[in-house]
Amino acid sequence: MGYAVDGVFHLAGVYRPAALTQETLESFAATMRPKLSGVWTLFQLFKDRPGSLFVNFSSVLGYFGGYLHSSYAAANGALDAFTHELRRHGLQSFRSVGAPGKTEG
Repeated sequence: MGYAVDGVFHLAGVYRPAALTQETLESFAATMRPKLSGVWTLFQLFKDRPGSLFVNFSSVLGYFGGYLHSSYAAANGALDAFTHELRRHGLQSFRSVGAPGKTEG
């Protein structure tokens, strides 16, 4: 007898401070990739399982942006928008919004 996974917490992200004028297509994509490819991959695994829990962790910078946070803010804003799309597919989708910071360990 096996057990099904009924939910997922998505915490991926890259925080690399840079002004918009310093961004390149490559650096922008490198910051966006973990959040967006992660949420898309997890969505593909859960899209046919309505009612499953799907929690995305994003940053307050998705709302407010900041001088050195252009790509990071964009990645979090896109993740927040995708949270609403997940609900449209019947998932119990939520987001936890926090401040950016360093984590070690």
